[in-house]
Amino acid sequence: MAVELKRSAAMLARAGRAKLAEDLRARGAAIERGVWEHGVVNHQKYGPVFAFEVDGYGSAILMDDANIPSLLALPLLGFLTSREMTYRNTRRMILDKAGNPYFLTGRAFEGIGGPHIGLQNAWPMSLLVQAMTSDDDEEIRMLIRRVKEASLLGLVHESVNVDRVRDYTRSWFAWANSVFAQTILDLAARKPHLLFGAGAKPYIVG
Repeated sequence: MAVELKRSAAMLARAGRAKLAEDLRARGAAIERGVWEHGVVNHQKYGPVFAFEVDGYGSAILMDDANIPSLLALPLLGFLTSREMTYRNTRRMILDKAGNPYFLTGRAFEGIGGPHIGLQNAWPMSLLVQAMTSDDDEEIRMLIRRVKEASLLGLVHESVNVDRVRDYTRSWFAWANSVFAQTILDLAARKPHLLFGAGAKPYIVG
């Protein structure tokens, strides 16, 4: 919300609606301050991290869900960069079973799931978001390979049983397939050598 209010403010400013633009910019800045003041908790293992949810009375839920928006997707949403320290700490936490109860691992697959699917199914979409927020070539290669290997029908499923990839929900999940396309375009621009080979130039869709 903070990001979108600021984007809306910039658009309105260009349209000559200066007063409304300033109001939205102030609201966005207030929400952002609130996130940093109340949404960051000090974790004994990972350091300062973003909470998934806070209640305003000192309690917080530490987890992440595979949906977007998510904590993992914060750089994609434009809230911060993937190099920001609190985000890096949060990323380590939510990609670790010890830090995120919905980071699911099994004999055949692993990734972030969510409370509405259950504790056996991880979402391939979470691996795609992980790839887009990573600078590590080997991590990205591994994530793309896992998504491909779990997409038995040639399309990305909503969720996959971490012990049996043939057990999945929504064989064709438009959202996940759109995020797959987004991931490929991201890599084509940011890391073209992973798709096209050594020496490849960035490919950017205008």
